Amino acid sequence: MDSVFRFFSTSLREIKRFFALAKPSPYRRALREGKLINLYKNPFRRVLRFRGLDFPVAMTPAAYQQFVAVVDTPAHRQLNEADRWHKVIAALIDYHQNSEVTSAEFEVKVVDPDGVLRNKMIKVVVTDHAPGVDGMVFMLPEEDNPVSQR
Repeated sequence: MDSVFRFFSTSLREIKRFFALAKPSPYRRALREGKLINLYKNPFRRVLRFRGLDFPVAMTPAAYQQFVAVVDTPAHRQLNEADRWHKVIAALIDYHQNSEVTSAEFEVKVVDPDGVLRNKMIKVVVTDHAPGVDGMVFMLPEEDNPVSQR
């Protein structure tokens, strides 16, 4: 009888653990609700790996539009999203070469649709993307972190 009880209690613990892990994290919920764009997929993930970074990264739609998206204008015809994303990551690495980033605002040189190269501020925050997995969320400085919102 004791072994049956041990088996049942162990199984019950495993079931609880499974459902705790299966519960969507705030990060996954924000992705599903469209508050974040997943940049942890190719071609963006190749840029991360090229720079020696391999962890989940996301960006708010407003920041994506300003820093990564390519629009159909003469100034953007020679650009692609992966190259624009690479400039954001390079600026982050240049800004924080020898320190750990938990939250930062830094400048990125961006070619706007009118063809003018401008310095724009972007904010990055380290968040919990899943239990035990940290990642980064990029956003405009005036935006709140969608992962921490309820």
